[in-house]
Amino acid sequence: AVRNGTVAGNAVAGSGGGVYLLEGGELRNSIAWYNTAASGNNILVSGAGASVRNVCAADGVTDGVDGCITNEPALADWPAGDFHLLAGSSCVDAGNNADAGGAFDFYGSPRIMRTVDVGAAEYVTAPAIIMPATAAFFAAWGGAVPAAQVVAVSNAGVPSCTWSNT
Repeated sequence: AVRNGTVAGNAVAGSGGGVYLLEGGELRNSIAWYNTAASGNNILVSGAGASVRNVCAADGVTDGVDGCITNEPALADWPAGDFHLLAGSSCVDAGNNADAGGAFDFYGSPRIMRTVDVGAAEYVTAPAIIMPATAAFFAAWGGAVPAAQVVAVSNAGVPSCTWSNT
């Protein structure tokens, strides 16, 4: 079984350029894209018993059936080996948590942050800055007479955020 894998950039003269499931096998929460072959560029299923669910591929799956996606996955830089998902990728939160492949993704990020993503890498946004209950900081820009600066403070938790400028 392949779970939360990304298979990209393979070329074969025969069949099944990305994934070839012959008489069985499982492909779950995975991406098979940018592969070439004489038949079945990305996914080729031959015979009975194979199972493909929550997979993103240009061929070998039907969009919307068993959670499969045929939209391009929007990988950061697959030719250079960067399989991170970009913002807006249809693979974000498109997997099935029950089929997740391990606790961490290819890059060491937690595998399930919400709903598991399809592919080897979970989509990760910029981390939030977690501050203690009371924090003080000093910032100055521009020398003796700095230009006006804007500092934005927000709170996503409880209790409410209080701010003072002294």
